[in-house]
Amino acid sequence: MNFAEIKNRLKKALSEFIYGFTVHGHVEVIKKQIMLHDLTFMSLLYGDMLGIPLMPPIYKLRLLPHFLPLIELWKKEVLKEKEFFEKVAESS
Repeated sequence: MNFAEIKNRLKKALSEFIYGFTVHGHVEVIKKQIMLHDLTFMSLLYGDMLGIPLMPPIYKLRLLPHFLPLIELWKKEVLKEKEFFEKVAESS
């Protein structure tokens, strides 16, 4: 192992440490918020599956190709049984 490889590994390790120390928590919260936003929107699109028609069919057909790959995730999230404390943590 030469000096350049050691320098690159050290630089990568330092940058990953700084990222994890400063920004990682915020990124994870933002990803979770985006996922919850998408799941809420999908509940509007696929509400007919739950017996709640919320949106006219013509709009659903236009949005369907964008959200079709996420339907399995949506089903798992909607049908997942949650404890009381999980629901409280999500709402705050």
